[in-house]
Amino acid sequence: MRRVAWLTLCPLLGALGAAAAASPTVSLSELTHCAQIPAIDQRLACYDTLAASKMAPAATAAGGTGAAPAAAGGFGMSTHVSPVEESVKEITARVVNGSVDRQGTVYVALDNGQSWSYIDRDGPPANGSEVQIRRASLGSYLLTANHHTFRAQRTK
Repeated sequence: MRRVAWLTLCPLLGALGAAAAASPTVSLSELTHCAQIPAIDQRLACYDTLAASKMAPAATAAGGTGAAPAAAGGFGMSTHVSPVEESVKEITARVVNGSVDRQGTVYVALDNGQSWSYIDRDGPPANGSEVQIRRASLGSYLLTANHHTFRAQRTK
């Protein structure tokens, strides 16, 4: 009976030993203390409390929240920490500067400081023209300039 318990415990100790090697905060004496407990339920509870006490500081350190961008100023910027409020569905701005690169990507700088890009073969809208950018499906955005709509991506 003891041999069967030892054979089932060895892989668990090996996994905990690997976790201890990866995390320098787990000491070998704590693991051996838990391994010496004869009752299975108490031994498992010892390992659980050991793991919970070592995981809690790492979870709180990684769970910090970042600053969310302003509602209109952060429209279109992708953030993984906290998304822009869903209240802003569309913005309207004027074109300050437009350019095209060799691949046909149009870059448009707006008067509110945002920069957007899209693919078009006709070129950028004229400086001073008004553009509307609205949310589309699956997290994409549509830019409408001169009665033409393009799927756009915010670059700045």
